[in-house]
Amino acid sequence: MWIGQTQVREEDLLKWGTRLAWASCTAVLLLFLMKLICLQNSNQKLAGASSRLDAKLSFSYQEIGKGSLSLNAARPSQFIPWLGSELLLLGCNTRPDNQRPESALLLGVKALGEERVVQVGENIFLAELEREKEGRKGVLFSKDPTSLSIKPLSLGKNSVTFEVRRTLPEEQVEEKTQLVLQVTGEALRRNFSIHEKSQAAFAKTVKEAKHWGKDRLLEIYGGEEYRPLKEREKIQFSKEDGSHVCFVKAGDLLIWENEKWKIAAAEEISSGCPIAQVKIATPRTVEIEVWDETGFYHHSQKLDAQSFPKQQGKEASLFSSIRLRNNSAVTCIAGKRRLVLREGDWLLKTPSGWRNLRSVQQIEDCIAHRLVGELFIFEGLEVVQGKTFVKGQLFDPMRTQIQQLSLPVAQDKKSSKGKERRSKR
Repeated sequence: MWIGQTQVREEDLLKWGTRLAWASCTAVLLLFLMKLICLQNSNQKLAGASSRLDAKLSFSYQEIGKGSLSLNAARPSQFIPWLGSELLLLGCNTRPDNQRPESALLLGVKALGEERVVQVGENIFLAELEREKEGRKGVLFSKDPTSLSIKPLSLGKNSVTFEVRRTLPEEQVEEKTQLVLQVTGEALRRNFSIHEKSQAAFAKTVKEAKHWGKDRLLEIYGGEEYRPLKEREKIQFSKEDGSHVCFVKAGDLLIWENEKWKIAAAEEISSGCPIAQVKIATPRTVEIEVWDETGFYHHSQKLDAQSFPKQQGKEASLFSSIRLRNNSAVTCIAGKRRLVLREGDWLLKTPSGWRNLRSVQQIEDCIAHRLVGELFIFEGLEVVQGKTFVKGQLFDPMRTQIQQLSLPVAQDKKSSKGKERRSKR
C-alpha cells in the first residue's frame, strides 16, 4: 500500500516538472521577444535622429576633409597679413560735403605703385604677381575678373574694412574673410601728391594758425551788428604776404577762396576747393579739420589759446602835452606828431605812428584786422576834484587784453592866472 502511493507521487512529480520546464521556456522566449522589440524601437529612434541631423547638415560625414570642408584655416591666416602688406590705403574722402560715392577712397598697390579711386561696395579684382616672371611677389589691379577680389564694406575716419574673396584653383574652394587697412605714414610717404598737399598754402595756414580767444573790443563796443561775433573764438591765419582772421564756433565750415580762409554756408561749398570744419571751439582750444579738393588729403590741427604778458605802464609813454581844446576835445603829442582828439575817436598805432581812424571803412578794416596795431578809443573827458582827465581804453594788437587809461590834462597857464587874480579880489 505504501509502495503504490510512492509510485503515484513520482508520476505526479514528473508531470509537474514537465509543465514547469515548458513554462520556463515560454517565459525565456517572451523575454527574448520583448528585448528584441525594444532594441528595434531604439534603432528606429537613432535612425530618425540621424536622418534629421543629415537633413540639417548640407554635407555627409564622409565628406569631412574634402572640398569645402577641407581644413585650410592656416592659409588665410598667412595670406591675409601678406595681402594687407601689399595694399596701401592712401586716403579716405571724409569731406563733410562729399556727395560723390564714386570717390570714396584712394587705394594703391606697392608692387607697381598703382593708384585707383574706388567706392564702397565696389568689387576690385587683383592679380597676383609671380616671382619667376615679375621678379617679385605682389598684387596689381586687374580689369578682368580674377580668383582674388576685395570689396570695401565700411569707411571710417582713417580706416576701411574690406571683404576678401579668394578662390583656390587646385581645390575650387572660395575663401572669404575681412581685412582692415589704415592710412599709415608709409602710405603718405609713397603718395607724392598727398605730400605736396601737406605743403600747400591752404594746409600750412591751418597748421601755423593762432588762437586768440574772444575779441575784447567786440565784447565792450560791439553793437547789434556784431553780436554774433562776441561769443566766437578768433583764429589768425598768416601767410608771407599778410594775415587774416576768422571768428569761429564749433561746426563752422570754411572754404579756401582767393588764397584766404572764409566762413561759408553749406550751400556755398564747392567740391573744387579745399575746405575746413571747426570741430571744437572753446576759450582754451580750437580744433580744425582740413581737406583738399579731392578729400583724400586730410589733416586735423589743435590750436591752444595764445599766452601773453599783461600790459602795464602804458600811460606815460602813450601821449604827452595833453591840453584842453574845448569841452569835448584835446590836443596832444603822440610820437612826434601833434594830434587833435575828440570824444569817440579811434587811434591806431601803425609802423609810421598813431593814426586817427576817421571813416567807417577804416573802422571796419580795424575790426577785421585788415589794419593791425595797438588801438586807443577816446571815451571822453572827466573832471575829478577840479582836474580834467582823458578817459579811454587801450587794446593790444590782437585785442585780447584791455587797459583802462586816465590821462591828466595839463592846466592852461592863462586860465590858471585868471583864476588866481579872481581869487585875490
